[in-house]
Amino acid sequence: MNTTTIVIFGASGDLSRRKLVPGLFRLFRKGRLPKKINILGFSSSQMNDADFRDKLRQGVENFSEEIFDNEKWQDFAQYLHYQAGSFTSLEDF
Repeated sequence: MNTTTIVIFGASGDLSRRKLVPGLFRLFRKGRLPKKINILGFSSSQMNDADFRDKLRQGVENFSEEIFDNEKWQDFAQYLHYQAGSFTSLEDF
């Protein structure tokens, strides 16, 4: 089975925090994402995976339509990764 990778460009922005990741988390909770998945955030902001996960968690807690489930979040968060880089540098891609 292949691994599915979703890349979110501009991942440190408001759209990811308010809409994209809460939507992906909702799909994860319903079992509608592939079993083997990576979600990679790419943006120019300097942060690591843990910082990225914390920022997105705050977004899910604040903007999700469902009650936040910490246990499910911990399961989901392991698939979230972050890469800082420039959109104008081919080396960063």
